[in-house]
Amino acid sequence: MPFPKRALFAVFALLSMAAPSWAESLNLRVANGQISDGGKTLSVTLAPQSGRDFATFTRMHVGERMAISFENNVLIAPTLRGAIFASSGQLSLPLGLPEEQVQRMRDQLQRGDLFLRVTAPAE
Repeated sequence: MPFPKRALFAVFALLSMAAPSWAESLNLRVANGQISDGGKTLSVTLAPQSGRDFATFTRMHVGERMAISFENNVLIAPTLRGAIFASSGQLSLPLGLPEEQVQRMRDQLQRGDLFLRVTAPAE
């Protein structure tokens, strides 16, 4: 006996409501930057494509909390009030990281292979 279409629709609707919301992530490539204030502030310029991707990402997640992280440590997690159009690609972020992570970040900046992860909604 085939499953009735109405019952199938009801099951699908219930599963949709119970399904967890999935976070969307984006890796941002840092073109250059510096760490200042004794390791407490990171100022970066994003690579051009990362700057465009960041603007699109923030536009899609207005009203949600967004986290920017390094090595799975959240640097900042604001609620997006509007899209962030950093046409210059410049961001300044607070660092509350242990010294060894700050040093790894410095090393990655010098090598030109620093990436920051953006996630929304923030967990």
